[in-house]
Amino acid sequence: MRCRERRWARPARKSTATRSAPRSPSAARRTRRPAWCLLARALDDLRDTLDHKFLNNIDALGPPTLENLTRFIWERVQHAGHVTRVSVHRDSCNESCTYFGPQD
Repeated sequence: MRCRERRWARPARKSTATRSAPRSPSAARRTRRPAWCLLARALDDLRDTLDHKFLNNIDALGPPTLENLTRFIWERVQHAGHVTRVSVHRDSCNESCTYFGPQD
């Protein structure tokens, strides 16, 4: 019974972060691999922070809404390169949220 309650409290979520393409082909050869490595490392660290955790207990997240979750992910992956947006999808409810960063 406990496993079912835990599954119900933690619906499946997918998240993606999108990086814009470099401007020139030579820049792509120089920067693509290290930037993607940084992004992959940032996403791995983020996965360790969020995976199998009760989201209400993560202080920096605030209330665990999709909007707060996308902002939380943005703050942790923006240093990995030019991230253009972060999207989080909850398949169980067919809901999603996309964060494009702070609006100036």
